[in-house]
Amino acid sequence: MHKEIGLCVLTYNSSLTISYVLQNVLKQDYPKEKILYLIVDGGSRDDTLKIVSDILSGYNVDYKIVIAPGTNIPQARNICLENLSKEIIEFVIFIDSDVLLVPVNVLSEMVRIARLYPNSIIHFVGASKWFKDEDELRKFVVEIEQRNVKINVNVNNLQPSLCAGMGCTLIPASLAKVLHFYEKASFNEDHFFVCNATEKGYVTLLIEGFSDYIVDLNVLKDAKSDIYWMLPIKEYLRGIEAKALIQPVLRAMNCGRGFSAKRFFKFIAKHLGNAFLLATIPITLALVLMQNFILASIFAMIRALSILGYATYKHVHGYPIKRALVNKIKFELFSTLVILLTPITLPKALKVYKKFKRLSKSIFKAS
Repeated sequence: MHKEIGLCVLTYNSSLTISYVLQNVLKQDYPKEKILYLIVDGGSRDDTLKIVSDILSGYNVDYKIVIAPGTNIPQARNICLENLSKEIIEFVIFIDSDVLLVPVNVLSEMVRIARLYPNSIIHFVGASKWFKDEDELRKFVVEIEQRNVKINVNVNNLQPSLCAGMGCTLIPASLAKVLHFYEKASFNEDHFFVCNATEKGYVTLLIEGFSDYIVDLNVLKDAKSDIYWMLPIKEYLRGIEAKALIQPVLRAMNCGRGFSAKRFFKFIAKHLGNAFLLATIPITLALVLMQNFILASIFAMIRALSILGYATYKHVHGYPIKRALVNKIKFELFSTLVILLTPITLPKALKVYKKFKRLSKSIFKAS
């Protein structure tokens, strides 16, 4: 039978959440015979693949598992697109391996909205929920799965945007064939994809108002759910030109909701602040060489207090304190590069923003 949806889930050591996610995906009321389930695994070392195989083989569904060790997120997404390009489908839907779909008609509503608004990316806005341990997460899932929820999306729930994650997102097959994810961008690849899609004439529509039912499951222990924390410095800075482009789009332009001088200067101040904190290291060393020990002590104290404050804050929120130093430096280096690249990336960001505003005005009229 003709498939309408290629549903892709990326996994990597996802044993904590993948069973909940797949079970809820398989409860969706969209006809299962019209879905190809595609799992792309980055080389899991836990029992993720066994869980996936056991669950999917227990249903009468078409599925495929691709194992791609060492791939980052955009590379894995492109593997999905490449595999699905061989199929005759209408839509690619990404569901993250830690995103729980509570309503049984999420997929049906996404497809219905996509057909009402052609040339659109459809993204369900969800909410992140953090748990102190696995037991707390399991208890939450058991409770929420008892709800028998259906939703009804209308035009008031739709918001054009320049930003969208891929946690629960539909991409038209027509776009998936001509636009792939930027593989150097180890994060923000989703927002960068949306910006590039905008340049190709596609509008991203957020479905808002149902965030209690689209839940991103996270466990605080060891910061395993925080990609920004877990990435090594080299990978964090990889594809910095794309990440630097996204920063003003995310912050100053509020994902396309409106350019604000106040937000722009707040964005600049944040990154300048981080850049200054990084600069305290060479400044302190230079002052010591100049034998200006009073000023050197002041800058050294600023450096120490910033590290101590950051480490304490993260520790209170369940993050390992020993890695705070490396991550603080990593974030400050990122901000420094963003500031240096903003004069280069801002013109393109403004160009994308202007096209987005034109497309946003026309999409509802056309429908």
